[in-house]
Amino acid sequence: MLRENRKKDEKNRDFPSQRILKSRYFTRLKQEYDKVRTKYPDLSAVIQRDELFLPDFIFSKKLSSLEAISKYLIENCKLSIKEASILLGRTNKNIWYAYNSSKKKSVSFAVKKARFVIPTAVLKNLDLSVLENIVIYLKEELELPYHEIADILKRDDRTVWSVYNKANKKKASKEKNQKKIDVEIKKYKEISDAYIKFYNLSKKFSANIILTELEKQIFVPVNIFSDKLGSFESIVKFLVENYNLSFSEISSLLDRSYSSIWNAYSSSREKFPSRFAPKLARSIPLSILRNKEFGVLENIVAYLRDVCGMSYREISIVVARDERTVWTSYQKIKKKMGENEV
Repeated sequence: MLRENRKKDEKNRDFPSQRILKSRYFTRLKQEYDKVRTKYPDLSAVIQRDELFLPDFIFSKKLSSLEAISKYLIENCKLSIKEASILLGRTNKNIWYAYNSSKKKSVSFAVKKARFVIPTAVLKNLDLSVLENIVIYLKEELELPYHEIADILKRDDRTVWSVYNKANKKKASKEKNQKKIDVEIKKYKEISDAYIKFYNLSKKFSANIILTELEKQIFVPVNIFSDKLGSFESIVKFLVENYNLSFSEISSLLDRSYSSIWNAYSSSREKFPSRFAPKLARSIPLSILRNKEFGVLENIVAYLRDVCGMSYREISIVVARDERTVWTSYQKIKKKMGENEV
């Protein structure tokens, strides 16, 4: 059904499916993606979370490692200082100081294709410094020579050698504390090759295009949501106008009645006549909306919160709703499932 509809009006589509399928970069991505997809069911969500992987191009001679990382997470990944501190296992004060120090040095990132990425999980080992954690990962997990590590981190070869040997001495006495972190690092290391290829390809094609082809199910970009339309109206409008699906096809995909699809689309046309022109953004699988036990917004919030690990603040921006509305929606879900969150 999806394949047939792609042929209807290729010129007006948001996803040039034929072009991406012919791309050798997509072919490489699919090979890496299929390798780890069975082991990690949350792969489609993980590779969209830029904050979990630090690309090699963020490091600079002018910035310390923590300054570069804080700047990238806050400015490029749009995390708050609190969110960045939780992710890195550092205090708010540490992140605030590092970020403000980076701003004073007036360094901007030239976003390039990533060659290597470092999982932020490696920085959770507080027994080592930020630079020590990074050098250990690049040397032991990626097996890079000192010179190449020095080139990535914009440091002297001798500095890298000294940092590695110092870190190894510390590691010998702290092995027990590292077990839980190692499991997380292993996961993101195995995913990192797929992430790099996804990251680089997503500069040319939007996430929903790539993931629709990888997963063979429709993904919807989250930036179609607005305060002008209900969540369901936005999704139906996108499927009709951007995917060229009929009401009956959408009804089948979402397991909703034909009349509810018709009403949602008619209402969306009145409120927002223009066709969506979504930009590059995180995407969610359409299949999550088939759970009729929860409302459309509740399903979206649950996915973004539980699978994508987003905060209430981030979700509220994405779905164009008040943060309290998002919190209430999530609590309703937990109540229905017999769970409570403080």
